Amino acid sequence: MVAASTGAAPQGYQALDDLERALLSTPNDSVLLRRYFDVAVTSRQLDRGRSFFERLLIHFPSYCQVRTLYISLCLQLKEYHAAMVAIETLMAFSKPDDALIDAALSVRGKIGPKRVAQGKLNTLSVCMIVRNEQHYMPACLNAIKKFADEIVLLDTGSDDRTADIARIFGARVFNLQWQDDFAAARNAGLEKAEGDWALILDADEIIAEQDLASLKMFLDQHEACATAFSMETRNYTHQANTLKWHANDGRYRQFEAGIGWFSSQKIRLFPNHPAIRFKFPVHELVDPSVQAAGFDIQECRIPIHHYGHLSEARNQKKAEAYFRIGYDKLDQLGEDVAAIRELAVQAGQLGLWAESLSLWKRLIKLRPSFRDAYINMSGAYWQLGQYPAALCHARKALEIDGQAKEAHYNVAVSLLMSGDAEAALTVLSDLNEKHDDYLAARFMMAAAVACNGSINDAASIFRSIENSSVGKALAYGIQDLMKRLQSAGLSEYASNLGSIVEAMTSETNRAPSV
Repeated sequence: MVAASTGAAPQGYQALDDLERALLSTPNDSVLLRRYFDVAVTSRQLDRGRSFFERLLIHFPSYCQVRTLYISLCLQLKEYHAAMVAIETLMAFSKPDDALIDAALSVRGKIGPKRVAQGKLNTLSVCMIVRNEQHYMPACLNAIKKFADEIVLLDTGSDDRTADIARIFGARVFNLQWQDDFAAARNAGLEKAEGDWALILDADEIIAEQDLASLKMFLDQHEACATAFSMETRNYTHQANTLKWHANDGRYRQFEAGIGWFSSQKIRLFPNHPAIRFKFPVHELVDPSVQAAGFDIQECRIPIHHYGHLSEARNQKKAEAYFRIGYDKLDQLGEDVAAIRELAVQAGQLGLWAESLSLWKRLIKLRPSFRDAYINMSGAYWQLGQYPAALCHARKALEIDGQAKEAHYNVAVSLLMSGDAEAALTVLSDLNEKHDDYLAARFMMAAAVACNGSINDAASIFRSIENSSVGKALAYGIQDLMKRLQSAGLSEYASNLGSIVEAMTSETNRAPSV
């Protein structure tokens, strides 16, 4: 019937047939794609064109031109929801410019924000506080939209397009004047939430797509009544020697970043109940109010992927802000172990090693057997070049917990920097045998082998690291250690490491090109 109504249609059918066959073999041909789009429009075969582009996107989801043309067809068909989904995906995997943001806002205006459906059970509100998160927001919200019934976002003073991007993804956006109080901002968001559950996320965090079905099943199995759930955060980093550090293992290949991650645990998912509110102006927690209200606390084994530590400049700026507010929190709480610990860690992140030591000592007066304090003090003394003190505190940590791999590592490093490579090697060999994925220890073992004079053996170990997830940081790590050895008066050790660098560089230059 349609073909009979226009002379262009029969010719359009044949042209589309030919173009579809060509594009299935060369889907990235931009000229063919544009020609197909034009023929679909002029021959009024919009539905066919949209369906074909959907087929291409299933097999080639990263082709931006296909998605852009698909969006245009959806808009011409007034299928705004389909267009919106495609726009959100496009924004998540590209850097949206102002023109795209403006166009996307126009489409979102025809649909409205995501809202909790009346009568639906176990609904979920994702609550966020943000400021100038335009870089991270699209990927975060593109993942969130697939499992959230609503997104409640508190903007605390962005001067970029963070709020607009949030609205594009269906978030309900509210503005809040920043008052140096993270708990107050979180609680303002909770006041706006309408779901049965509240899930707390930041803009630089994602829940992996492969876990979304598990999260939905998890919520279906628990009514939002009297149980809150702690969740593990995988904090991706470029630093290998961090407490609770793990190498990326490929389990979440699409979401892994940096060279590995360290874990942290806190309550993120809880019933949207007025008794549950955040406390503390920095490093805010709902844990105290959950416990005070008598709610049960269980673990939800779905990790949150956090990328904020990957940007050194961003991390430094954030640490400076937290450090300033942290002293206010400490003034409010008095001699609180958690508050002192947070402040001591932040001092270390800022390179304020003497202040960090002072805070750890303050904590130890309250908790004399706190293992992590001694491990961190050992690291601070190492940064200050006070290796006997670093060794002493690492050994104190081992007296408390003989299995602490970071304490063994710090003992070995302190021995090496004190000029005893052989003793360091003994510790590191045992550590690597027990923890073969502890790449920082493998690196230091290679260095100890080199310092002990076995250049070829050391080069072999370094090559195994070069092919690992931390390979990109290897050259920097060797150069940094060489400088530290020189400063410690261990010129022969530094020279041996220099020989390793020369040998590996020479081998790389001799390698045949592929």
